[in-house]
Amino acid sequence: MEQNRPGSANSYPRVGPALITACIVFGSGSLLISANIGATHGYQLLWLLVLTGILMGTYIMTPARMGVAGGATPCTLILNILGGLGLLVVVLMAVRVLMRLVLTLT
Repeated sequence: MEQNRPGSANSYPRVGPALITACIVFGSGSLLISANIGATHGYQLLWLLVLTGILMGTYIMTPARMGVAGGATPCTLILNILGGLGLLVVVLMAVRVLMRLVLTLT
């Protein structure tokens, strides 16, 4: 019974991936924007923060569910289903991510 307790050492391997996912979803940018909106607008835009939290969770859960249901990563599934067109879609997605990264760093 001791090993099933939430604070026990045996529970950390099960909680670890969830914590990593939570850190990815709610990163420093989200924290900064949420604090800025709260300081500027008070509780008027609280609904927006709740909505973005739900959308961020959906954004993370969708590829995970695709991977479990399809048995492969989302990019592999796109390549398998769409063939050559899938390669174009994956390349365009990668270019978009790289462009956002470059724009963020400049």
